[in-house]
Amino acid sequence: MKPSSDAVDFDWIKKSRDTALPPDQNGFRHCYVSNCLPRTFRSYVKIFHPIYEDVMVVDPSRTWDEAQKRGELGRELLPGLPATSREKSTLVRSSSPDAVKGDRVSWKELARRHGIIFRPELNPESFRRAFPSGRWPRYLLGPDEGRLDGDTCEALVAVLESFTVGHDSYFRLPEYWNVGEPNTQLLFLGKLAEANSFLYDPQYGFTPEYWWAPDKSWCVCTDWDLCFTLLGGSEEMTDAFLSNSLLECVPVTLGTRIDYRADELNLST
Repeated sequence: MKPSSDAVDFDWIKKSRDTALPPDQNGFRHCYVSNCLPRTFRSYVKIFHPIYEDVMVVDPSRTWDEAQKRGELGRELLPGLPATSREKSTLVRSSSPDAVKGDRVSWKELARRHGIIFRPELNPESFRRAFPSGRWPRYLLGPDEGRLDGDTCEALVAVLESFTVGHDSYFRLPEYWNVGEPNTQLLFLGKLAEANSFLYDPQYGFTPEYWWAPDKSWCVCTDWDLCFTLLGGSEEMTDAFLSNSLLECVPVTLGTRIDYRADELNLST
């Protein structure tokens, strides 16, 4: 992994994605796939960040809010994130990259359990509204915001490598990493297999916000505020992601909403 100083290498994404919409009359800003990824790709997918069931939690009715109020949670549960991101978090559901997380439960299975329609707009708010207490239960770990866990990152890399043979890729850290330190290095060039190096580096503790091929044939976005990753590429590439047994993906379009109020169908019930 080596630093890259050419800002032009990121400009194509800025110029090819839609600018953020102004807030509506209630002050809420809708957000779409096109606000995160360039409009230049044939196909797009949404990759859900994993959720695990903590087998050590005996009472399924206990919530993260209750644990936080009782002082059972420390800031160490927010690994490697800068203070600005720590302060922003309202629900602490993260764990260290190598922590024993228990059994993974898919978003689709969790939706089935709670009578939610599984659809592309599904997000954590869909579940919160469906949980009996209206709060996330303590026994569920994840989904992580703004980063992929190690296993998911490796699975994503494995698919991308089959379409990026012999080429390095660009990696860019989120803008908030520059807050207070405007000269912080944000752009890097390296092998796809090195993507996880940011996650396990104590200086960072997260995966890059953007990855892309130098030929612009694909682009990955893990927005720091989202619990899923977006990818744009060829139809062949997105088909490979949708058929991958290690990744939970759904097809999306540029017009698919991704803000926390996006799942209007489930939120209206």
